[in-house]
Amino acid sequence: MTANAFTTRDWYVYTLDDASEAAVLIPGWQGEEAKLGFTASDGSETPLDNRKRVRKILVAHPTDGRKRYLPVGNKTCDAWATPGTTILIKERGDATGTSWSIVSLHNEVPARVARDIHTY
Repeated sequence: MTANAFTTRDWYVYTLDDASEAAVLIPGWQGEEAKLGFTASDGSETPLDNRKRVRKILVAHPTDGRKRYLPVGNKTCDAWATPGTTILIKERGDATGTSWSIVSLHNEVPARVARDIHTY
């Protein structure tokens, strides 16, 4: 993990449900977490349409109940495909990190298509 992975965003490869690939800009620590299924982008992928919502998981802290969403790079990664997987999250000032449990999975949402609101 890079020294400033909490604040630095980098480009990673996201595999869409149709198996095509796109580049997404996410925090470095998320892209480097193998269980989330991302790989570093080499710049050949086009950026993901900003109207599309990526698949994600909802994780919960084991003691205080805080929850947060994390993006998932592909459907074959541990976070998506293996029940009971935990994600190690190191927060600021936390050298060892805490294993957050996965609460739920949320599928990719297609880009909305603009509709004409007027009838002629």
